[in-house]
Amino acid sequence: MLRSDALSLDAFAEAIMRGGQVNPGGRYYSPPEDDDVLNAFAPIHELLAVAQQRVDDSGCTYPSKAAWRAMLEKKELLASGEVHHR
Repeated sequence: MLRSDALSLDAFAEAIMRGGQVNPGGRYYSPPEDDDVLNAFAPIHELLAVAQQRVDDSGCTYPSKAAWRAMLEKKELLASGEVHHR
């Protein structure tokens, strides 16, 4: 089961979803190619439920929100929330 400390969860999302660095644009977040990476930490359905809660929470701001959205939407997002185009 996941801890409910929002700041710790946000730090986790930013670390696990970190895809890399681009210029211009800064950091981007990317879902792992294999869900087993996420399942190693918690069942994927629990992670997705927390991701949705964090995205819906007005206290969750970018770049954390971008990391959670990348998990939910299964796409690469810049820290600003814009879609990362390669």
